[in-house]
Amino acid sequence: MPKTRTVFFDAWHTLFTVRAHGPERLATALRALDLTASEDDIRTAIDETRLRLKALNLPFVATPEHERDWMTTQSRLMLEALGHDPALAEALTAHSWYVPYCILYDDSLAALDAVAARAGSVALLSNAFPSLLDALAHLGIVGRFDPLVISAFEGVEKPDPAIYHAALRAAAVAPEEAVFVDDLAENVAAADALGMTGVLIDRDASHLGTALRRITRLTDIVAFLE
Repeated sequence: MPKTRTVFFDAWHTLFTVRAHGPERLATALRALDLTASEDDIRTAIDETRLRLKALNLPFVATPEHERDWMTTQSRLMLEALGHDPALAEALTAHSWYVPYCILYDDSLAALDAVAARAGSVALLSNAFPSLLDALAHLGIVGRFDPLVISAFEGVEKPDPAIYHAALRAAAVAPEEAVFVDDLAENVAAADALGMTGVLIDRDASHLGTALRRITRLTDIVAFLE
C-alpha cells in the first residue's frame, strides 16, 4: 500500500463548527437592530428564505463580491419574511456574520499536528464560500494547509469528481497517496471511488451501520496514514 503523502480535511463540521447556529445568530442580529421576532417566526422565515433563494437560481458564488451580494439578498428576503424593512439587509448581514462565531473542535489541532508529523502534507478540500479563508484566519489555522482547495474558487463542489481531481493535482499526489476526511458520507464515498482513502468523521455516531471507514474522533485519523 503506498505511503500517505497528503491528508485532505473538510472544514465545516470536520475541523470547526459555530457556537451559535443560524436561528440564534439571526435573533441576536435582530436585537442589535432593535427588531423583534419570535423563535417560531425566525425558523419559519429561514425556511421560507431558503426556498426563495433556491427559486432565484443565483449565480455560483465565486468571489467575495458574489458572496456579499448573496448574503445581502438572503438578509433582504429574511427581513421581508419577518415583516421588517428590507433596506436593513446590509446591517443584518453584518450583525449575523458567522465568522466571529466559529470555534474549533477540541481534537482538531491535535489531529492537524499528528498528520503533519506523520504524513507531512496537510491540505483542505471544502465546499465553501470565499469567506472560509476569513474563518480559517479567525481560527488561527489558515497557514496550516497546502493546498487549500475551496469550491468557490474551483467552480465545482463535492461530490463531483472534478474537485477531487483538482485537489490531487494541487497537492501533486496520486489518489492512492491521499486520505480524505469529511462529515458527509456521499463526499467520502466519492473519494473512495477515485482511489483515495476516504474516512467519515462521525462525531455523533449517527452512521454506525456504514460500510465506509469511520472515526468518531478526528485524532483517530492516524490509523489510516500508513
